[in-house]
Amino acid sequence: MQRTTTRIILGLIIFVATQPAIAQQKYAVKGRITDEKGEPLIGANIIIKELTRGTVTDGNGTFNLALAKGEYNLNISYVGYAGHNIKLKLDGDKSVNIKLKEDSKSIESVEVYAEAPNHNISRMEMSTNKLEMKQVQKLPVVFGEGDIIKTLQLLPGVISAGEASGGFHVRGGNVDQNLILIDNAQVYNASHSVGFFSVFNSNAIDDIKLYKGGIPSEFGGRLSSVLDIKTVDGNMTGLAGEASVGVISSKLKLEGPLVPNRVSMYVSGRRTYADLFLPFAKDSMARESSIFFYDLNSKIKIIAGKNDRINLSAYYGRDAMLLGSIVGQKYGNEAYTAHWNHFFNPSIFLNTFITSSVYDYEMKFSEDSSHVKIHTSIFDLSLKSILTYKINADNELRAGIEVTRHDFNPGHLKGHQAEADFNYKLPNTLSFEYGFFVQNQHSVTPRLSFIYGLRYSVFHNIGKGESFTYDKTNPDDYIARDTSFFGKGEIYNFFPKGIEPRLSMRYMINESSSLKAGYNRIYQYIQLASNSTSSLPLEYWFPSSPNIKPQFADQIAAGYFKNLADNTFELSLETFYKDIKNTIDFKDHANLILNKQYEGQVRSGRAWAYGAEFMVRKQKGNFTGWVSYTYSRVFKQIKEINNGVAYPASYDKPHDIAVVLSYDINKRLNLSGTWVYTSAPPRTMPVKKWEYAGMTGPSYGQRNSMRVFPYHRMDLAATIRLNKIERQWEHSLNISVYNAYANHNYIMVSFSEDPENRGKTIVEGTYLYTFVPSVSYQIRF
Repeated sequence: MQRTTTRIILGLIIFVATQPAIAQQKYAVKGRITDEKGEPLIGANIIIKELTRGTVTDGNGTFNLALAKGEYNLNISYVGYAGHNIKLKLDGDKSVNIKLKEDSKSIESVEVYAEAPNHNISRMEMSTNKLEMKQVQKLPVVFGEGDIIKTLQLLPGVISAGEASGGFHVRGGNVDQNLILIDNAQVYNASHSVGFFSVFNSNAIDDIKLYKGGIPSEFGGRLSSVLDIKTVDGNMTGLAGEASVGVISSKLKLEGPLVPNRVSMYVSGRRTYADLFLPFAKDSMARESSIFFYDLNSKIKIIAGKNDRINLSAYYGRDAMLLGSIVGQKYGNEAYTAHWNHFFNPSIFLNTFITSSVYDYEMKFSEDSSHVKIHTSIFDLSLKSILTYKINADNELRAGIEVTRHDFNPGHLKGHQAEADFNYKLPNTLSFEYGFFVQNQHSVTPRLSFIYGLRYSVFHNIGKGESFTYDKTNPDDYIARDTSFFGKGEIYNFFPKGIEPRLSMRYMINESSSLKAGYNRIYQYIQLASNSTSSLPLEYWFPSSPNIKPQFADQIAAGYFKNLADNTFELSLETFYKDIKNTIDFKDHANLILNKQYEGQVRSGRAWAYGAEFMVRKQKGNFTGWVSYTYSRVFKQIKEINNGVAYPASYDKPHDIAVVLSYDINKRLNLSGTWVYTSAPPRTMPVKKWEYAGMTGPSYGQRNSMRVFPYHRMDLAATIRLNKIERQWEHSLNISVYNAYANHNYIMVSFSEDPENRGKTIVEGTYLYTFVPSVSYQIRF
C-alpha cells in the first residue's frame, strides 16, 4: 500500500509541476494585500459579492482566485483597517495589489473575521485547530496567567498529561511525539514550574496552529502532532506596550519602530516572584527555599527592500527550584531564528530559516560537606528552506529541504564526597537528520480539492562514538557483549528509507457542510528516555542508533463538518486510526539516568491507537464556547514486556470531555468557565504479597491493568474592562478560580499495606492543590 500511495502522489506532483497553467473556462486573479507601509496583511478576507464566497491571504499577504469570465465585485476587509472594494471586468488573468488604510473605529463598529465564516467547511486542511489569542485571554487562568497549552488541552483529540505537567497527548501519542515550534525553532520542554505554566508568554504570541493529522510534508520528525507558534511583529509606526501584574507573576511587552516604516522591534518578559515571599515563611525549610521562572521573547523585523523581509527572533527561559539547602533544580529552553522572506514575483517566493534550539536541565543534591550535580542537554542547529510557486488559481506547489544537527549530552555527574572530587560524563552523541519535501494544493473543482505531497527523510549517527552489541537471550536483562568504537566524523549508522507520503481530501457537499479525509506517514528518529507519565525535566532525549530503529506511524482519518444558523454553530466529527511500528517502552524498573548502556533498557514493538472526536462550537454572539468529547484508545505490544500480551499505554485515557463557555454581559464585562473530565490512566498495581525467608514484598499484576482516580476540574473567571472603549489605552482586571469545587486531582499514586488489615494493599494519592483563587491587572497602550 505504501509503494502504491507514494507512486500515485509522486505522479500527481510531477504532472502538475511540469504542466503550464491550463487555460480553462476560468481565469486567475492573483494579488497581494498590504498595509500602507507595504507590510503583508495575513488572513485578510477577499469576498466575491456575486458568489458569496472567497478566500483569505496567506502568510505573505497573497491570494489566488479562479473565476469564470464576467464582472465581479471584490470586498476586501481586515480587522483594524478600512474596507476596500474592487470592480473587476474579467476576460483574462488579472494581478492586483491593494493597500489598506488603518481605521481603529472598524475594530468596534464592524465584526471582521481573520478567516472566512465557513473556514472550517471550506479549507482543505482537516484535523487542524487554530487558536485566536482573544480566546486564550478570556478563559479562566491559574495564578493570573492565561496559557495556550492549557487552552489546547480543551480541544478534541488533545489530552493533558496530568496536573503537574505541561505535556499533552494527541491521538494516542506520547508527549515526546509532538513537534513544538516557536518561529520554526524546536522547543523540547514546554513546561514552566512543574507544569503550572507553559513556556509561551501570551503577550508574545500572534498565531497558533495545531496539526493532529493531514500534516503538511514540510513538517517531520514527530509521529503525533505539530504545534506551530508564530510570535508577534513589532509596531512599525509608534510605541505600544502591555503590562500585567498577577498573584505570583508579572509581565511586560514593549514594541515600536527602530527605523520608522523600515525596522521594528518587540521585547516581552515575564517573571514569577513567589521566591521573594519565602524568606518571610514560618517554616525554616521554606525560608531557605526558592522557586521561580522567567522568560524573554524578542524580535527584530527588517524591511530590507521591496521584495525582502528579515526577521530575527529569540526566546530564552529558565526555571529554578531549591528545596531548603538539600535539593536544587534548574532547567530551561533557548530558541533562536533568522528568517529571510524573498518575493521573486507575486506567484513565487522563498522562505529560509536558520534556527538554534537548546534544552538543558541540572539537578543538585547537597548535605553537609557533600554535593552532587547532574546535567543533561540537547542542542540543535537547523536550516530549512521552502519555495512556494502559485502555478495557477487551482494549484499551489511547495518544495524544500531541511537539515538538522542534533548534539545529545545524556548525562554529566560531578561533585564532592568523602573529601574527594569526582567527575563522570557520558560521551556526547551527534546525529544528522535530513528532510526533502514537495507538496501541491490542488483545487480539482469548486467542490473537490486535494493536498498531496511526499517527504523523504534520512538520519545517521556520526562519531566520535561507541555502540554496544547486546545479548538478548534474557528478555529482562540485555547484556552488552561487545563494543564498537568510531572516530570523529565517522558515519556509523544510516537510515535512508524514510519515505513519507501525505494525502488530504476535501469534498464540499454544500456551502455549510463538507467531508474530509487524510493519510500520512511520519518517521521519528529521536525520543525521550522516560518511564514516567509526565514530561518532567528528569529525562533526556536520545537518538535512533544501531540498537534502536526509528519509529514510524501511519495514520488515516476521516471527518464530517457542518455549520448551522448562518455559520453561528460549528459541528464536527472526526475518526482516526494510527499504526505505529518500532514503538519503544522501557523494561520494568528501568535504570535510565547516567547509564552508559541505556539502550539495553529499551524494548521495541508495535502500538496502535484509534478513536473519535466530536465538537460543537458557537462562535457568534455574546455567548460563545464549545463542547468536545474524545473517545480514544492506545495499546502497545512488545514481546519482552507483559509476556508479549498487548497492554494499554500509560497515557491511555479513553474518555475526555471539555466544556468551554464565555459570555460578554456587555462590552466591559466577560464571564467564562471551563469544565474538564478525563479517564484515569492505567497503572501497574500489586495484586499479591510474597514472603520468603522472613522477607516480604509486593507481586505486581499485568502491566497497566488497573485504573484508580479520574481527573475532573472546573475553572471560573471574570474579566472587567475598567475604562471606556473609545480610549487609546485600556486596562482590565481578571478574577479567576482554578479548581472551583476543590477536587483532589492526584499527580502521584502509591501503594502501601493497610495497617488495619495486614496483607491488603491500599492506594494513596498525592495532590498539589485544591481551590486556587487569583487576580491579575492588565494595561495596554
